[in-house]
Amino acid sequence: MDRLTFILDVVEQKKHSVRYRTSVKNPPVESIYIARTHLGNPAPKAVVVTIEDAGSVGKSEGNE
Repeated sequence: MDRLTFILDVVEQKKHSVRYRTSVKNPPVESIYIARTHLGNPAPKAVVVTIEDAGSVGKSEGNE
């Protein structure tokens, strides 16, 4: 699997989270919800998401 990196830049404020989505046609991920407690104040206007094979993640990152 190739590494996929993309930007989610359409923001919707929810009660306890922020929904980030994309307007790109046929994206690998349409939207994600991130808890407000992990975003800071104010929440970022966009987030970068990277998807890669979990087998390629090193042990130093906590995946043993």
